[in-house]
Amino acid sequence: MLVTQTTAAFPLPSTETIRNHTLWPELEFEVLSETEEEIRFRTNMPWARFFGEERTRYGVSLEDYTTVLGIMHEGIAESVGFRMSHQVKDDWIEYTLKAG
Repeated sequence: MLVTQTTAAFPLPSTETIRNHTLWPELEFEVLSETEEEIRFRTNMPWARFFGEERTRYGVSLEDYTTVLGIMHEGIAESVGFRMSHQVKDDWIEYTLKAG
């Protein structure tokens, strides 16, 4: 897992913050950019392998599952005063986390 330091005004999500993701040994986490107001980072989707070639498991698509994860992360960020957005790019989820 790749986690780097930040100089932004708010702390970078640490290993403690992404503890649930660390249950996935294949997880990769990378900071893409940072400013005083925002951090952009990405994670791969190690859970995607469970969705098989058809990208569906138990009637749920990988796309829907990933959308729900993003909505959950955005809600958690909002509950502590941040704004977060996400978008899927290939096999990665890119997040933008902004101060209040």
